[in-house]
Amino acid sequence: MDEGKNATTSVDQEWGPEAAEAMCNEIRAFPVMSGSEEKPWTMGDLIDHTPKDLISKVKLEEIVFETWFGGRTVLIGDACHKLNPAGGVGCQNAMHDAIVLANWINALPSDPTTKDIETAFQSYQDERLPCVRFAFNSTRFYRIMASEGIMARAVRFCAKHMPEWAKLKMLVALGDNTKPTVLIVGGGIGGVVLGMLLHKAGVPFEIYERATTVKPLGTALNLNSTTAVMLKQCGIYDQFLEIAKPFSSVQVGNTSRTIDYKIDFSEQEELFGAKGFIISRPDIYDLLVRQVPKEHFHMGKKVIASAQTDQGVSLRFSDGTTAEGHILVGADGAYSSIRQHLYDQLKKEGRLPASDDEPLPFSSLCLVGQTKPLDPSVFPNLALEDSEVITVLIKDTPYAVSVFTTKKNTVAWAVGEMLDENRSKEGEKNEEWGPGAAEAMCALSRDFPVISGGDKPLTMGDLIDWTDKDYITKVMLEEKLFETWYDGRIVLLGDAAHKINPAGGAGATNAVHDAITVANWIHALPPNPTKQEIESYFAEYKKERLPKAKEAFDSSRMFKSISSKNYLGWIAAVCFKHMPRWMNRTMLSGMMAYRPMVSFLPDAEDNGTVKPAHQHSLETRRIVKERQEAAAAAAAAAVAKAQSA
Repeated sequence: MDEGKNATTSVDQEWGPEAAEAMCNEIRAFPVMSGSEEKPWTMGDLIDHTPKDLISKVKLEEIVFETWFGGRTVLIGDACHKLNPAGGVGCQNAMHDAIVLANWINALPSDPTTKDIETAFQSYQDERLPCVRFAFNSTRFYRIMASEGIMARAVRFCAKHMPEWAKLKMLVALGDNTKPTVLIVGGGIGGVVLGMLLHKAGVPFEIYERATTVKPLGTALNLNSTTAVMLKQCGIYDQFLEIAKPFSSVQVGNTSRTIDYKIDFSEQEELFGAKGFIISRPDIYDLLVRQVPKEHFHMGKKVIASAQTDQGVSLRFSDGTTAEGHILVGADGAYSSIRQHLYDQLKKEGRLPASDDEPLPFSSLCLVGQTKPLDPSVFPNLALEDSEVITVLIKDTPYAVSVFTTKKNTVAWAVGEMLDENRSKEGEKNEEWGPGAAEAMCALSRDFPVISGGDKPLTMGDLIDWTDKDYITKVMLEEKLFETWYDGRIVLLGDAAHKINPAGGAGATNAVHDAITVANWIHALPPNPTKQEIESYFAEYKKERLPKAKEAFDSSRMFKSISSKNYLGWIAAVCFKHMPRWMNRTMLSGMMAYRPMVSFLPDAEDNGTVKPAHQHSLETRRIVKERQEAAAAAAAAAVAKAQSA
């Protein structure tokens, strides 16, 4: 189309009822490549084979608008960027808009303010605008190819004689940028949170869990203020509040059923913007797993082999099936099969640190369970607004009893046994893990006193009798901080990388923090990342998380010492009994200033007076933005160069 005609399209007379018919007559003799050697086809043949009422003449506008939103109103597709169809990217960019916008809307809080909505819309535009500008310039490139003149001939010559490496680079730049498929082994808290976040990031993933069914095992979890930001960003914080119970302290009592001292957590909301909560493990797990599409969650998948190459990763399962992807995440617990396979390979290559080749040490055993819902008249502490978290030290024994009241009027409980050095070393070889192990420990602990808040003295026997026997389990409480967290395309998170004693309530929290950080770096990977690029990003993940995991590891050992009857336990008791408020606030700040957020979702409100600690993985926002801007600039430069030829 010439310049004069282009300038008058909005006022000329070419859009009446006869316009399409007139243009059909103009182009009837144009040749068409049909693949037939017998009869040369023309546009006239195609027109004659097309219903006349389905032929239309349209204008092909080209513009990228600067304003995409205002207040609670937002635009997508042609409403904010009209791309020439020459490059065939108009429809797919409208779909990309819809996907990204849906992700940001899904991440909004349940009752968002206009500011919340505008922040989400701004993030949507920040992500999509560079991509749209790139697509806009690429369509102009294709349009030039179909025109006449020196510039068009130059473009066609380049396309005809382009070497294969240049074609590949162009395809990647134009959108052949398939995100890596992530295989997550382990469907626990960490694996499910990672799956939820990758789903929101638009990264393909699959979760493989060895268990055939999900059983409501375990006791209660402590999710403190450091996880609130992520829950808010994902838009499920209000649902979380409906099933969680706030707690303000951990109380330590004795066999006389009186409280000796308490550890104060009541200032969490003021200092860090959110309260700490006690929640039944089955309840939080159910909430999280509902955020993951069912088709991406595979049960009964026991991994028997895993491997990686320069091109990807693979899994082989005990049922004979296999899976392939680009990244493998081991989120399968303290006895991770993925970690074992990785370490076996590193050991063969002489690259495994000696400490990672040592068996998992453990220093305590634990019997855990959760009662059926109870009437508060039976267990009065259930009627209190806050969860009562109480540990009773059983005099002259290595045992301690902990109880946690939950939102649904159940009592989660645990009986811990501190082991001596010799028993700790026996690990999995000891004979206490047969079918009757939990039953034997139940019998041993039946007379241990429990503090219920009522006048009637209750014992562990009462809690055991109120608990479904199938959901009482005996577990080892291992403690180890591994040195090797990744290699190539394989990465570990949660207990697979750092097994933390649950005494400090930091195990689940740190698994969530790991998942956030891994998701941030995976989202920031370049298109079609190489093995080396993936490994370098996993190194950044470990750089952020290892110091935090070590802090949690050390603090959990401090809390564990409370249950011991030795000199360290006595020192811990004295410190907590007489700790001044300023020291308690300092302790809490050390534990909860680090409040990681998801880099690719809208920021959540954090009104804590203690500023969030530095989060290295937020650097991914800059990385992604600069890559998008560079791609758009490169496309614009290529078009400009072609136009000036």
